[in-house]
Amino acid sequence: MAQQIDLNSPEFEQIEMVLKRPINDLFAQKYPFKNEHFHQIKPGIWVLPATKTIKTDYWFMSMTTNGGQTILGFADTTTDTHGKPEFRDMMSTGMGIRRIREINEAAGNDILRYLYQFKQDGVGTLHKLQK
Repeated sequence: MAQQIDLNSPEFEQIEMVLKRPINDLFAQKYPFKNEHFHQIKPGIWVLPATKTIKTDYWFMSMTTNGGQTILGFADTTTDTHGKPEFRDMMSTGMGIRRIREINEAAGNDILRYLYQFKQDGVGTLHKLQK
């Protein structure tokens, strides 16, 4: 993505992290976040805790679209009676970062640095969602 987009602009919510390949065990081991690793919850769907807030927890969620792209976005979650996360709303990468930064700017910035590592390593790129 050549141009810079202001984190506070409405355009930022339309940003997606597109991975060059689906997440697998090797990727999960290579890219931990805060000592946690991606784990697969269903075939093709991988999750990783991103941050906890008073109201909800946010998790990275990766899935492959019908068009074959692997998207890394976010899901907000609650915890069921057994302590397991219940995934609710899937959201774009930009929207998830914005929501997290509104609650905890430092946590949002940590996530931005984590995602930037994918770009640096050539395993992911940021794209504006096509309408």
